[in-house]
Amino acid sequence: MQKNTQNRLTTTKMIATLGLMTALSVAIGWICKTYLTFGPIRLTFENIPIILSGVFYGPVAGAVVAAVSDIVSCITSPNPALNPIITLGAVLIGVISGIISKCFSKKRLSFRVIFTVATAHFIGSVLIKSFGLWLFWRYEIPVLLLRIPTYLLISVCESAIIYLIMKNDSLVALFNKRHD
Repeated sequence: MQKNTQNRLTTTKMIATLGLMTALSVAIGWICKTYLTFGPIRLTFENIPIILSGVFYGPVAGAVVAAVSDIVSCITSPNPALNPIITLGAVLIGVISGIISKCFSKKRLSFRVIFTVATAHFIGSVLIKSFGLWLFWRYEIPVLLLRIPTYLLISVCESAIIYLIMKNDSLVALFNKRHD
């Protein structure tokens, strides 16, 4: 009986945490869209909660947070336009984060974080989302190529933030896991 209660509490805590991560992703995305958009280039850190969800709870959790965050962001945007390829790119960021983090769990934390963030952004943001921007809104290739240095910068910043979060025992305890 006690094991069933413990599992329910763990599941409830996980769902609440993933809801919080979704809300954080939407809020960070809104702030970045509002204040850090420069023409076709946008500096955004909305993927931090998505990556953390994938790292702490696995690829499915990362995918769910990414999909819900992207859909809510689109619905609440002044110009709602859901692009399923961009949503797929976001979902892949969550999935890749969960898979890579698990596969490299025995590696040093710094390597694991940098490799996870860089790979997730390269596949999800640079390749898939850029394709979605080109296909749906016909962004020109030179503009899309600017996404490469932009996401290099974003990956460095996000890696540093995620590393600091994962080194903080109090914050890791919120996720109910330890990552040393």
